[in-house]
Amino acid sequence: MYQFSFCEGVWASPFSKWHIRRLTGIGPKYGGGIDTPSLCGCVTPKVGGWDLECPVREEGLRRSHICKECAKVWRDQRG
Repeated sequence: MYQFSFCEGVWASPFSKWHIRRLTGIGPKYGGGIDTPSLCGCVTPKVGGWDLECPVREEGLRRSHICKECAKVWRDQRG
């Protein structure tokens, strides 16, 4: 199981950034109902969102649709 997942908020559109959140022991929430906020704080459980079925990897973070703040925090937390 992954420790992190890409996620989107309920307000997501085709032009929205993908965010990253830390997973709990429950795992990914592909159908909605995320239980932790994104690393940048933009997507929250209170507002709502879902995980994306795409693993978080360094090479994917360079894409333009990834939240730069989430990517920075993810890199910092990994060491």
